[in-house]
Amino acid sequence: MAFLVPDSIYTQRLILRCLKESDWREIHEHYSDEACTRYTFGRALTEAESWRAMASMIGHWHLRGYGPYVVEEKASANVLGIVGLWYPNDWPEPEIKWGLLRRYWGRGFASEAARAVKNIWLASVCRTSRSLVLWTLATWLQ
Repeated sequence: MAFLVPDSIYTQRLILRCLKESDWREIHEHYSDEACTRYTFGRALTEAESWRAMASMIGHWHLRGYGPYVVEEKASANVLGIVGLWYPNDWPEPEIKWGLLRRYWGRGFASEAARAVKNIWLASVCRTSRSLVLWTLATWLQ
């Protein structure tokens, strides 16, 4: 399938790329931390649930043509978490989701990655598609 957005994005400090199986440990670290999942799942996820969450993000790319990216720090090559476009079938509109491992909070990584995703979305998809939620996010993230 041809994706609607690039499968990787580069910012000053970050590489955003498609998920791969070897990212699972870091993805699970995020999803197994109650502080990280308080406002999404409302609880820590098990290993099996984290695996399914990661698989759903990979599948999202193939179903929608876009999806969440893994966020890597250029300087260390560490996986920091995920940021990207998300539009499950029961959502009213696409959104930019983010979730970083707690040890990377407070350093501006999520906002840097979200701005890059917003810019790619506007350049790649919004030329032909209008989304109120993403337009609002685009305005907010300026």
